[in-house]
Amino acid sequence: LAAGDNFSGWSKNEEFAVPGRDPYPTRATAEGWLAEDCLYVLREEGRIAATMGTPLWQPESYDRADWRTIAKPGEFMVVHTVAVHPDFLRRGYAARLMEFSINEARRAGLKSVRLDVCDINKPAIGVYEKVGFQLVAQYNLFGLEPPYHLYRLYEYIL
Repeated sequence: LAAGDNFSGWSKNEEFAVPGRDPYPTRATAEGWLAEDCLYVLREEGRIAATMGTPLWQPESYDRADWRTIAKPGEFMVVHTVAVHPDFLRRGYAARLMEFSINEARRAGLKSVRLDVCDINKPAIGVYEKVGFQLVAQYNLFGLEPPYHLYRLYEYIL
């Protein structure tokens, strides 16, 4: 993350940490999604090119949003931590992961797919909107300081 632009506000270690935010994502993050059977990776050239987690629950901080679908946990999917390795950028992998999540949610009979994205992460916002996600809310999701304080919440209705 330190080598390039940090649009996500994620921090790999304390040296590059966003003020007020613990390092994220961590190995424990991935292990949790693996345990929930909702960790996905996209492989290319024998390497992990991209990844995401898709739990069927949302953080409490999502509760303030005026979601377009009324759904209980287990009736929607939340996409977290869409990450593309720098060697594989600009190949459409983030869009492929989003399309996969939509198709999986539809196959499972869910009502929608939800996600959040840091307001300064214009590349990701472009992908989500191009795929068809609709903006639902924008607010300080995690109580952070600028510039990583505003987050957009999006929903794709199935």
